[in-house]
Amino acid sequence: WMPQTDPAVLRFIEGRARRALDQLAAGLAETGWLVGGRPTIADVAACAYAFWLDEAGFDAGEWPAIGPWLDRIAALPGFARPAQLMPVD
Repeated sequence: WMPQTDPAVLRFIEGRARRALDQLAAGLAETGWLVGGRPTIADVAACAYAFWLDEAGFDAGEWPAIGPWLDRIAALPGFARPAQLMPVD
């Protein structure tokens, strides 16, 4: 269920999200990580949102650098997907 939302608001939010994803992908294209050539807290903070792209209605394939980045993050020792860290009701 989704409450009624003004379509103009949804377009605005989607536009902001797309611009942010464009910036994320551009940053990843240079080194594969957000800061330098290794994972940092910046990657951990940003990936928490990026793992939900499909659920948000975005096709991660539009940003080819994002999928491999998420795979690299998922391969880090001790990694758990955001959904695994959320409490179960």
